[in-house]
Amino acid sequence: MDSELAAATSFLSSYLPLPSQAPFSIALHSHLASRYANHWHPSDPERGSAFRTLIRNGDRIDDSVVRATTDARVSRDVLESSLGGRLGKVALGERWTLWVDPGCVSLRVDRTDGATPGVGREGQFIEIYGKLPESLSSHAVPLDVVAQSLNKQSTTMSMTSATPAIPSAHLPTPTSSPPFLQD
Repeated sequence: MDSELAAATSFLSSYLPLPSQAPFSIALHSHLASRYANHWHPSDPERGSAFRTLIRNGDRIDDSVVRATTDARVSRDVLESSLGGRLGKVALGERWTLWVDPGCVSLRVDRTDGATPGVGREGQFIEIYGKLPESLSSHAVPLDVVAQSLNKQSTTMSMTSATPAIPSAHLPTPTSSPPFLQD
């Protein structure tokens, strides 16, 4: 469970301003570990999947994310504006679902606001860590593929403006965890 939690918390914390990333990630990891303790089934990863989702739907943000924000002393305004995304990152917007399952952390961004960030990935599952179950694999796009598209788009945008592109933050991989969570 630690690898999946590290991937999920690292992904979400990467949207926050740098000084807030470590405290938020640590707090969220703690909240999720407690929440998932009796709902983690490595031999049947899809069992309990709905319970393990983190959802943002308009003004409603998952309680574990909000509690971690409070614990990390990050304001709700900073959280909401940060999760909107930025150049070189998947634009999360106001409607997304993050699944944290044994062996896989995945994201689906829903767009109903007419926005087109996300490089045409709206509604697809973005694999942040591990692999989706075979039944969903045809709908999956690995995060590194999305990141490469965003980086190309950022480079093109920076070449046409005086403002340089913001480089993507380090994205979690199945074998990486944030430096502040490593042993």
